[in-house]
Amino acid sequence: MFSSPDENGYSSFSVNPSYITTWYNSFHHKRHSSINFNALFDLTDGKLNSLQNLQSNKHDGHLSLAAVKKISKALDYSIYLAKPPDKHKHLAGKHYQYCLNFITLTLSSKQLHSDLEIKKEIFQPWLDYCRKHYKIKNYVWVIEKQKNGNTHFHVVSDKWIPHVELRNLWNKFQQNLGYVTRYAEAQKRWFKNGFKVHSDLLQNWNYNKQYSAWLSGCKSGWNNPNSTDVHSLRFISNVKKYMIKYMTKNYTRVENKLTFEPNNIEDELLKKDSYSKITGRIWGCSESLSKIKGARDDVVDEAIEELTSISNDKSIYSVYDTYFSIHYVTIEQLRSKGLTFIPKLFDDFCKARFPAYFQQSKISM
Repeated sequence: MFSSPDENGYSSFSVNPSYITTWYNSFHHKRHSSINFNALFDLTDGKLNSLQNLQSNKHDGHLSLAAVKKISKALDYSIYLAKPPDKHKHLAGKHYQYCLNFITLTLSSKQLHSDLEIKKEIFQPWLDYCRKHYKIKNYVWVIEKQKNGNTHFHVVSDKWIPHVELRNLWNKFQQNLGYVTRYAEAQKRWFKNGFKVHSDLLQNWNYNKQYSAWLSGCKSGWNNPNSTDVHSLRFISNVKKYMIKYMTKNYTRVENKLTFEPNNIEDELLKKDSYSKITGRIWGCSESLSKIKGARDDVVDEAIEELTSISNDKSIYSVYDTYFSIHYVTIEQLRSKGLTFIPKLFDDFCKARFPAYFQQSKISM
């Protein structure tokens, strides 16, 4: 399957954090695969088991399949690069060992401005501040609609922000458009005669918690709404799958058998939800995570042995076609199997692309 260059062509391969792709390059003519590699992708597991049209990046107010693929790759690199930070003592006295931050930012009162205004006047200033003050270098964000019609943001970043600081900061930028003031006014009206339970929320927010929140709100004058959520990743076994599901939860996967009929597969595999469309850009990432193609090289003698070992390993999920193959295996798994050439190739790529992450890396230079 893998061979050195000859008179007909040569093989190449690319390495990413969770998969390796190989393909054949012909000197004589362009060869067409019977399966379109770029059209095969699974939203949660990243495995090639469903046909999806990923060529169009038009979102029409909703997250496109092409965008989901790009988000997935950006998260792949974010997770791979995450390493234990210097111990940062949180205000509550806890120590955090995982340098990956997954947060949700919400508006504290009914949205009165367009999505474009929210992004320009609240989210972008917040992001700029975090990049400058917390030295965030790698990040991915997605905006989506809640059931109440408000937009909210999911953000994955490479730096931990203590929860109290995060909430205070987001509320500060929310106030650029008056959302904290309107929240305070609404709460004061609701509780004008003292504590009153929200009976419609009791299923997920019991009486004691509502009462505790009321006491806290009274103490702060209702000027510090709980507008942020930090997702704990400590006990998540598949962090990428969890993040993808959460960041795209308003899009429902529709099971479909693999077919090659020329129909509108995007509509078949991804039902548009009933929420309002997003105006303007739906997602973004740092320049460092944009358009990453992975470590690439031609198949030479040093790589043939390891690629053959990967291909023959029954524990590795692989997809094959006439002129390409894809092997779903992480860099950590390759190291555990005693492979060295491909992991080193990938580490060299990461050191060049993300030099700051490898100045004090656990990987030897």
